Amino acid sequence: MSGQRKRRSIYSCLSCHQRKTKCDRAKPCNTCVRLGIASGCEYGMSSQDREFIQKSEVIERLRQRHRQLEKQLRELRAAGGASSQRLIAANGCQDTMSFTSSAPSSVSSAEDTPSPSAIIPFKPISPISMQNPEVQPLQNSQAEGQFDSERLVQQFLAEFCPRQASIQSFPSNLLLEASKMRRTSPPLEYTLDAAALTWGGRRFKNRNLEIAGWNQYQRALQLVRQAIQDPESSLSLDILVSILFFVIIECLKHSSKSSARSHLFGALTLLQHRTAYRHRIDLERSIYVELRLYWVNVAIWERQPTFLADEEWLTVPWMDGQQKDILQHLLDIAVHIPAYVAQVNDVTQQSVAGILSSAEINSEQIKLMKKATELDQRLEEWKRVHADPYPPGSPREVIGTSDDNFPLFRYYDSSTKTIVQLSNIVYPDMLSATALVYYWTYRLILTLRIPGVDCPQRSQPYFFARQICRSMKYHILVGSGLFSCQAIFALRLASNMFPPDSLESLFTDEMWHMFEQRFGFQGLKELYPPILGYV
Repeated sequence: MSGQRKRRSIYSCLSCHQRKTKCDRAKPCNTCVRLGIASGCEYGMSSQDREFIQKSEVIERLRQRHRQLEKQLRELRAAGGASSQRLIAANGCQDTMSFTSSAPSSVSSAEDTPSPSAIIPFKPISPISMQNPEVQPLQNSQAEGQFDSERLVQQFLAEFCPRQASIQSFPSNLLLEASKMRRTSPPLEYTLDAAALTWGGRRFKNRNLEIAGWNQYQRALQLVRQAIQDPESSLSLDILVSILFFVIIECLKHSSKSSARSHLFGALTLLQHRTAYRHRIDLERSIYVELRLYWVNVAIWERQPTFLADEEWLTVPWMDGQQKDILQHLLDIAVHIPAYVAQVNDVTQQSVAGILSSAEINSEQIKLMKKATELDQRLEEWKRVHADPYPPGSPREVIGTSDDNFPLFRYYDSSTKTIVQLSNIVYPDMLSATALVYYWTYRLILTLRIPGVDCPQRSQPYFFARQICRSMKYHILVGSGLFSCQAIFALRLASNMFPPDSLESLFTDEMWHMFEQRFGFQGLKELYPPILGYV
């Protein structure tokens, strides 16, 4: 036995392995794409891979059986016939349920369905470990592959569900409601399982979970592609929710630099096809209203006029009498920024290319200044009318210390040649924190100097970027899940304003690291590409 050589595992695709070329282990890999043989990019299977495929086939058969039994149970309850327990026992459902899931079936009422917080209590994040203490490590049996998929889903939801669930205009129950839909939607079921497995694999450093999550993700992508090709199925709510979960999976997996961003743009396009009238009530309304900040920010970065500024999208989701809070009033102004950014982008490109004459550049410059000034004035009015008199209170400043292991925001004052440390901004709640951070973010966009177009500064962009950074501690330590992720767009734009290797730039780098460490994400900074010529 000692004379036998141990066979090395092959991780590259078969084509790269045969050519002995570098492989990035994507499918298809960049080398195969560059050589024009993307369709032939295949990977060999190890005995471990074949074992996972066999297990996934067993799980799929059990899921199908599960759905059949749920259907029979619904029919039995509707008919008021024999006891459901006899039907379960006769079909062997108890063994099946104990293997696949311990959650209530989709026929259970909402009152009977426990929330993730009831199953796994959620405590504030430790500023030192940046980990959720209620997410327990896998046991030995789970590490060997015999994991409880339902418990893993519940832990995943507990990690990403906000703690301040009572605040309006935040995705407080969105993931929980989506988890209830998955029992009747194969695409969403595969997607949520893939997200939970991928998250669990990274959190617990378990490669088996990551492989299982990747297999589920591929199935979910295939089902969603098939649904999108059908005009009726493409408008289904579970397809839109699945694509939103794809973004989380890509932030965890980071299979390519543009994959998460592509899913965001795809979800925005699907939202437009669904029309505003499909988002008037219930979960459909929550998908639009509670995630409206994400929709607007994606539209800004797309640099094209957006349908979100149309009258129906500004009014229809609130036509049943719901009141807009301070964040929604801010977004009513922000939806007009994408058209301004698109105009700036066009003028910049034409100016650099020499297409416009000096007179035409001056004319376009006047239009840009007028539009930016109008939007800036509307933002200042929003602060006076909605933010300053906010009933829960106003933000306050707190001096940071190094004792809590959170980075301190510092900058070099060239006039005094000293390093100055600024206080952190603390808010009465997350709604106020998010609204004000994006008030500064949107004003920052309007005050950026545009390459090729000599637009004068109307304010100090550095001040706005600094205010955003001073708010990061509150967002990371107080916010949870999607609460914290809402600050990513603002941090990306603020980080553009600081010189490389400066104290401010080093601070933003630490913030990216803390966001990624908090959720196990990868490449968050690449989620949004450079805007308006800034890197």
